[in-house]
Amino acid sequence: MICAACGGYTCTSYSNYDDAPLCDKCYRQRYRNELNERSLGLTKPSDLSTWKSSDMSELFWMHLGTYVKEPNEYSLSIMNMAYRWACYDNHGLANSFSNALKWAKINLRSEEQRWKSEK
Repeated sequence: MICAACGGYTCTSYSNYDDAPLCDKCYRQRYRNELNERSLGLTKPSDLSTWKSSDMSELFWMHLGTYVKEPNEYSLSIMNMAYRWACYDNHGLANSFSNALKWAKINLRSEEQRWKSEK
């Protein structure tokens, strides 16, 4: 099949997008774009209560990668909300987030204070 987005050949077909066949790369990009759009409305951890754990996890990892490369207050707030909601709702996911933050040498509280003091 031919990917409807990039025109490349794909053996994979995803039906989430108007039943159009998409290659893995194009599907992943659309999925991430959707998550970014949905995340714009997040203001508190409980806003994630309607999210699937897999979507929340993907959003966390996207922003962790961004924050490691280019620290910014928005990515920190998304990671913080995801971690806090996972602590309440999904202890396995919270443990994964905690270990990822330790690996990246990011302390959410310290980073949050740093951004507040820079304002």
